[in-house]
Order: sequence, then C-alpha cells, then structure tokens
Amino acid sequence: MSTPLNGIEEALVILRKQERLTQGEVAERASINVSSLSRYERGKVEISVRVLDRILVALGADLPKLDRTLKLARQESPEPTPPSPDILADLNKIGAMDAKEFEVLVSLAKMLRGKKKKKKNKKKKKQGDE
Repeated sequence: MSTPLNGIEEALVILRKQERLTQGEVAERASINVSSLSRYERGKVEISVRVLDRILVALGADLPKLDRTLKLARQESPEPTPPSPDILADLNKIGAMDAKEFEVLVSLAKMLRGKKKKKKNKKKKKQGDE
C-alpha cells in the first residue's frame, strides 16, 4: 500500500534537517538506498506506508509529529505578495510603450546598472588599498 505525497515529502525534508541528518544517514538507518530517499523527498514517487514508517523511525519521529510538521510547513509558506498599485501602474506604462520607447528604457536601465557596478568596484578597490 502506498500513500500519495500531499506535502509529506516537504515534511520529511524538514524533519531530516531538524535532526541535522544527511540523506545518506537517514537512508542507512531506514535500510533504503539514498536515491530512493531522494526521490521520496522530491516527490517523484509515492512512498509505501512501510517505508514511510522506517524513515520516520530513522528520524526519531512518528505520524503525529509528521502531521504537525506538515501543518506547520503549510502555514509558513506565505502567499506571494501582490505588487503595489504603484508598481502595477508602472508595469502598465511599460506595457503601453512602443518598441522605441521600450528600447530607450532598457538602455537607460543598463547604463544605470553599469554605474552601480563601477561604484561597487571603486569601493572594493578602496577597501583593498587600506
């Protein structure tokens, strides 16, 4: 019997990292090969309940701890922040530009980026001279 992943892979990675274990260490403790553990952690294959139990034992965890970790992981992944109205207005202006105006804008951006790089290089050189 195997179980669909539904975020289990993320929780396994979190638990492994909390225990400061490598994939190799967990795989050895769970008597599975490292490539299988890697595929489970990346969500490439479904994991059998038997293998999941062996991995949890190797991590010093149980199903309730896996469930808590999974719930926390889902809560902590924030939704992307929508762009501010100012940024949206700027993007709309850029979208309304003709090709020539856009080309001028890109050239200006490259020029400004070049000035920042020169300033950084001067600062690094000055620090190196001290």
